[in-house]
Amino acid sequence: MLMEMYLDPEEAISHAKSGQKLSDAQRAHLIKFLSDEGLSNSEIREALGIEQPYTVSHLKRAGRLSEEELILWHNNPTRITLGHVRAVSGLPERKRSAMLRELIARKIPVHQYEVLARGESVQDDVNIKRYEELLSEQSGYPIAIRYNKRKRMGSITVQYFSLDELDTIASKLGFRGEDL
Repeated sequence: MLMEMYLDPEEAISHAKSGQKLSDAQRAHLIKFLSDEGLSNSEIREALGIEQPYTVSHLKRAGRLSEEELILWHNNPTRITLGHVRAVSGLPERKRSAMLRELIARKIPVHQYEVLARGESVQDDVNIKRYEELLSEQSGYPIAIRYNKRKRMGSITVQYFSLDELDTIASKLGFRGEDL
């Protein structure tokens, strides 16, 4: 069972300490249960051996998610992180669910996701988007550019659909496969 049903705090703490690796979603569910049973943040931290005080607060906030949302998070831990969940935990359930599902469809960095959760729009650099389109048209391959304005650096991703296409792209970049 992904989200355990606990009878009392002792059972929940015992489950947490059993050595079984819990996902962040499962930890959020467990901490919410302990909090609902009257344990304070410091008591939860001490019982579960959590060093950072803010971790319990963040996981308790994440515990507000519906069981369906917790399962979605549990099943997609590389797409949905605690930072993403923190950003949407205060939103109405309908909006939260839609945003979490969107996150599975396309990977969004936490800082951009926080902006979206506040209802603001993420301003993509128009020049970068245009450059991406031109490179895609010129190369004949779908190209994505991720640019971090603050760090003034980024990455280019070229999508290919077969190993032959990979060889073609590599040769256009001046790499010769015979050198392997």
